[in-house]
Amino acid sequence: MVVVWSKSAIAELRKAFNYIALDSLKNAEMVRDTLIDMTIDLTKDPENIH
Repeated sequence: MVVVWSKSAIAELRKAFNYIALDSLKNAEMVRDTLIDMTIDLTKDPENIH
């Protein structure tokens, strides 16, 4: 399985990152990294995503 982020999904991720970073760069990075990791995990086991 391959997961491809659409241009609009990438734009929304950037917007969310920038919004969260206004309060905390560390939290913005954590949210971004978690979402990306979940995408990677989805390709490995699509039936068992948390």
